[in-house]
Amino acid sequence: MRSAGLIVAALALVLSGPAVAQVMARGYYNHVESRVSFYVPSITSVDQVITENITYEVEGYEGMSVPAFRHIYEEPDGTRYTVTSVD
Repeated sequence: MRSAGLIVAALALVLSGPAVAQVMARGYYNHVESRVSFYVPSITSVDQVITENITYEVEGYEGMSVPAFRHIYEEPDGTRYTVTSVD
């Protein structure tokens, strides 16, 4: 009886894996270093987003700039999505 419970638990783990992976692969981009996450419906792979290290000029403070990241995704039809994360 105990082995039947283990088999059921193992099957639940194996079968739940692909469902979770599909949800995360559909449009969600997570950048760990900048701690930013965003959604673009067309993203299917992390390689589709270009991440650049930039400096961001702070408005209201003359000459002050801080490190930032720019995340760029461009669709085949030319639509461009840009997310800038400033630390």
